[in-house]
Amino acid sequence: AAALALEYLLRRRRRARPPPPYHIGRLGVPWSSAERRQWVGERTVKRSYHDEVLTSLQAPLPEGFVLEKYGSLSQDPERYPLYAARTRQWSATKPSVLITGGVHGYETSGVQGALLFLRSFAQAYSSTFNIVVAPCVSPWGYETIQRWTIDAVDPNRSFAPDGPHVEGRPFNPEAATEESSALISYLKGLDVPQWLMHLVRCRLSIPTHLGPLSFGSPLLSLRLTP
Repeated sequence: AAALALEYLLRRRRRARPPPPYHIGRLGVPWSSAERRQWVGERTVKRSYHDEVLTSLQAPLPEGFVLEKYGSLSQDPERYPLYAARTRQWSATKPSVLITGGVHGYETSGVQGALLFLRSFAQAYSSTFNIVVAPCVSPWGYETIQRWTIDAVDPNRSFAPDGPHVEGRPFNPEAATEESSALISYLKGLDVPQWLMHLVRCRLSIPTHLGPLSFGSPLLSLRLTP
């Protein structure tokens, strides 16, 4: 019993140790351009944006939806085109809903959940709502399974570059990225004065995050079921 107790304590102690410093950069010092290039050079493609996302989007969409290309990533425009699907019968009298996936490329459930919603559920709501589905905002991050863009920037902080900075807040708005700029420009072109809802992550039977499309708005919880 004593040996088991000591082994338990040793395991807890090992788990409590802080992780070793990351091999790139120095603690508390922003990365240089060379360090960012080093990080990018160490990333590898682990899955296919074309096979897992574009193939689904380019198949016939549910009736009443249209596919629109809203940009591409300059690092490889042919490999990383950016697409959104929206209701064809767009009406200023209907509330508008935005569904995004893959803002952080490693969040597989958001990408596949958005595609599943588009294929299986969106049509049922299209007579009541204007719907936009942008299933993979960060395709390079999706292929390499990374949170950041190829510039080592968190795209989730870049959708309100002119938003308020609050001292002491753990995060504040950052400069726009290619990913966020393209989507923001596309949404502005739809001329929606106020989006009813922005569904950030779509996973069946798992709590998801919902909130008005404005920076810093409180998020609500919802469960989607078949």
